[in-house]
Amino acid sequence: MAHLHLVTADGFTLAADVTDGTGPSAIVCHPDPRFGGDRHHLVVDAVFRALDALGCRALRFDFRREPSGIGDGLADLEAAVTHLRTTGAPDCEIHLIGYSFGAQVAVGAMPHGALGPIASLTLIAPPDPPEQLTGVRALVIVPTHDQFCAPHTARRATAGWRPTPEVVELQGADHFLQGFCGAVAALVSDFVGGTGPATGSAPDLDPS
Repeated sequence: MAHLHLVTADGFTLAADVTDGTGPSAIVCHPDPRFGGDRHHLVVDAVFRALDALGCRALRFDFRREPSGIGDGLADLEAAVTHLRTTGAPDCEIHLIGYSFGAQVAVGAMPHGALGPIASLTLIAPPDPPEQLTGVRALVIVPTHDQFCAPHTARRATAGWRPTPEVVELQGADHFLQGFCGAVAALVSDFVGGTGPATGSAPDLDPS
C-alpha cells in the first residue's frame, strides 16, 4: 500500500492510500468528516483491506475537513478517480463504494456521468437513497436498525432502479455498524468479485 496526496480541481490537498493490486479498480468513500469520518474509519478500513485481498487496485481518501455539501464531496471524489485513471488504465471501470455521507457522494455522481465508466456501485447505510438510478449494477447494504434510513424505506426508494439493485439487510446492526465491519467487508468483496450476494439478508454475526 502506498500513501499519496490528491489535489482537487479547486485546490484542496487530500491524503489517500492506494493498493498495488493489478485487478479491478475500486474507490472507498468514508462517512461525513464533519462528524469524525475519515479514510481510517473501521468500516472503510475493513472494506479497503478486503478489496486489497481480492487483488483490486483500491483507493481510499480523506474528504476535505469541512465540506459545504455533496458538491464538495464530488470534487474530492473526482480527484480520486482522476488519480486512478492517470496512473493506470485511462478508461478503466471503477467499483465505487460509499458509506453514509460517502454513499451520498457516490450516488450523487451517477446522474452527471463526470466519473466516466463505473463498474458497480455499493452503498453502505445510505441516509437518503434516490428514487431513480439507471445503468449501473448496485448493492445497497441496509442495517435493520439504521437510525436514518430503515430497510423498508431503502427498498421503496430503490424499487425503480434499473437494473434492479441487490438490497441486503444487516440483521441487528444500526447506522454505525459497530461489530459488523467484517460482515460488510465480506458482502462488498463478494459483490465486487462477482460472487454475491446470494440472499437479501446477512447474519448478525461479524466474521472478523
